[in-house]
Amino acid sequence: NDGRRDSRSHLLNDTLLADVNIKNALNVYKLQVDALWLEELPLLIGAFKKCLIQNQLNKSNIPIRILDIGCGTGELLIRLIGENGIFEKMISSDIKLLIVGVELDRSIYELCKKRLKNLKHKINVETIIYNVNATKLPFDSNQFDFILNRHMLHCLPKDDINIVLKEIYRVLKQNGIVHFIAEDIEMIYTSIDNDQISREINQLWSEGIYGTGTTLGVDLRIG
Repeated sequence: NDGRRDSRSHLLNDTLLADVNIKNALNVYKLQVDALWLEELPLLIGAFKKCLIQNQLNKSNIPIRILDIGCGTGELLIRLIGENGIFEKMISSDIKLLIVGVELDRSIYELCKKRLKNLKHKINVETIIYNVNATKLPFDSNQFDFILNRHMLHCLPKDDINIVLKEIYRVLKQNGIVHFIAEDIEMIYTSIDNDQISREINQLWSEGIYGTGTTLGVDLRIG
């Protein structure tokens, strides 16, 4: 009995340790992602300012059409158009926005729609989310003033990357603006001042994330 109890105890400890390792990794990952957002935000704001200037020069009452390719759970859009969001601080009440999101994964697409449906905002904006593949966008050419493509290309099979880039160019209006960030997955890896956690994080990347990329045939260092 003692032997079985010791065996179960050892297994339980291993399981708990694995959970702790994952939590450590995810906590560090979240800190790094939040830090990257602060670094990337000026680039996004600068790009959207150019779009606003172009809209003012055109003196158009047509909504500014924005496309987010690979919109995921809607995290970026929420930061942009939600209450106290980035766009609320940048645009006047007479400017209308039409924001279109594209997401391939069905479950994530459904979550994005749900989050945006319940989102409170103070700006004049309409959102539409499509569950489609970015290699074949269901839009006519020359449609969008501002296109967002952030941290997505590293998820694509290598043969699809040029196809998606051509689609972005096709649906972008003349003089339109693209805010584009290509991932180098290693840029969100940093060592921390804890040898045990550092080893765990390193193992997560080397055996988990990079291994997954190789298996899927995607380029996690494309950026």
